[in-house]
Formats: sequence, structure tokens, C-alpha cells
Amino acid sequence: MTILDIALAKLTVNADALGEVLRSVAFDPSGHGAYGCYSTFEVNKAFTKVDHESELGKQILRNFARCDDGDDADESSVDDLVFDYPNVVENLYSAGDVYMAWLWDGDGTLFFAIPSTNRVLLNTDCKKDYGWKMMEWR
Repeated sequence: MTILDIALAKLTVNADALGEVLRSVAFDPSGHGAYGCYSTFEVNKAFTKVDHESELGKQILRNFARCDDGDDADESSVDDLVFDYPNVVENLYSAGDVYMAWLWDGDGTLFFAIPSTNRVLLNTDCKKDYGWKMMEWR
């Protein structure tokens, strides 16, 4: 195992570090002091919008809702989730095998998913660089 492998392994178990690394590459940092999902919402060009009606969009939305609201979201219809999370529907993105979504209603909730690692990261207070929770992608 190389030093890089060890460093990456440690990074992936630290939810705060991994969440902030993903935030730093997901948003365009061109503005002075721009902080993704708080002071800027300009998404890096590597991310593309995902239609909430696509299978991928439904998966992202369902996982966002489950992480934000608990397992009850697993039983909700997609129409119910769209009604409950209209702000999120407009903010679903993909960059290869990394997915992102956010909810902004004066406070922010930022979500990243890496299904290949079965991991989801959620920060329910976007102005902070800590408090990230690591959960399971379903």
C-alpha cells in the first residue's frame, strides 16, 4: 500500500474532510472567498444537471430525502418527494460517479453521493465546514 493509498483511505473515513473536498471541486471558486452552497451556487463545469424524472434523478432525490428526513422517504412516491423538495428538484447534478444535490431555503443542505463506494455525505448547515454525516447509498 502506498502513502497515497493510505492518505485516500483516511480521507474517505473522515466525513468532514471528504465533504469539504467534494464541495471544493463541485462549485466554481472564482469569486473571492466563494464558498459553495453558501456564497456561490455556480457549479463546476464538470457537473451536469440531472432531470428529476430520469431514473438517476429519482435515485438522487430519494437518497437526498432519506438522508435528510429518515427512512420514511423510501416509502414516498417520487411525486411526493418532488412536492416535499421542490427546491432540490432544480439542483440535481452528476459528474461521472459523483452526484450532488442541495436544498437552499435560507439555510442550506448539501448532499454528495458516491454510489461506487456506497457512500452519501450530507451537511445540513452549508455555512459550516463541519458536521458532515456519512450515510449509505441505497
